[in-house]
Amino acid sequence: MDELVWSEDLNTGIDQIDQDHKGLFAIYAELYAGIRSGASPAQLYAILFKLTTHAEAHFKAEEIQMLAVAYPGFGPHQGRHVQLLTEVGVLTLQFGDPALEAPRRLLEILRPWLLDHIVNDDLAFADWVRGSGQAGC
Repeated sequence: MDELVWSEDLNTGIDQIDQDHKGLFAIYAELYAGIRSGASPAQLYAILFKLTTHAEAHFKAEEIQMLAVAYPGFGPHQGRHVQLLTEVGVLTLQFGDPALEAPRRLLEILRPWLLDHIVNDDLAFADWVRGSGQAGC
């Protein structure tokens, strides 16, 4: 279980997306700290709810931006959003059972997913926007 630290290399250059990503990293840090400090399932669930709400809003905003500029990679990109939210939803249902270690498992899934998604999907979108001359994102 590793921390997740923001790096300027993760900036897309699209302000709303970058701010949302930083927010996701901050909520991940809250969840990480809560797990390490032995927070109650109710406390962890509250953080998870905040994380899910933030991720859903971010994904929706990002998808609207992609549609607005007719991004050709929209379908697969949106599919990865759905995949993560589905996995988080399954783990949310397991949060009350300590034997399943759902909070730790969530961090094990979330950290690499976020890094991979930003580097491989979101930066590709940002590069496409810049290369296509699309403004307004």
